[in-house]
Order: sequence, then C-alpha cells, then structure tokens
Amino acid sequence: MSSIFYDGPVEFSTLIKEYDADHKEMRSYHFNICPLPLLEKKMSRAGYRMEAQSFEIDIDLPRPEHRSTGTYTVRSEKGRLQFTGAMHLPWWFVWAVPND
Repeated sequence: MSSIFYDGPVEFSTLIKEYDADHKEMRSYHFNICPLPLLEKKMSRAGYRMEAQSFEIDIDLPRPEHRSTGTYTVRSEKGRLQFTGAMHLPWWFVWAVPND
C-alpha cells in the first residue's frame, strides 16, 4: 500500500478548509496521517511482518501561486519534502509479508 504515515507513535487527524478570495469557505475535508508503529502492531497480530520504505519524490514541484492546497516540494538536507498548503505529506510504501 502507499499512503501517508508517520514513523513515530503519533497519529494526526487534520481538518483542512479552503477559502476563496473573499474568505468564503469553498470546501473542507479531513486528512489523516497514521503511525507506522501502530500499523506494524496490527499486521503482526494478523500474522504479517511489515516492511516500509519512505517515498522520496525525484522532481521539483513549484508552490502554487494561489497558496491553497496543491502538492509542491521543498528541498531540505534530507531530500525533497512534499507539502499541500501548509501540511507535510510523508508518503510511505508498506508491504505486508506473511510470517513463515
């Protein structure tokens, strides 16, 4: 699976609201970032071993001029980080490997 995870024991649930130029709400939606340690524990209980690899985007995406949501990248000493609006997007690939 590919999703947004945090590599520590913390879960994030965020409500994102986007506004137009007149500050009227255009849309809102929830965004969740799940903790990898919790997923690993659940997989273990189900008889699987978890393998995970962080996804590192290999292209530069400019920040949208509108400053609303929209994926863009920021270079850091750890490589490129993905964001949408003000929110960091820590993408991971996760595999469930059956225990032998």
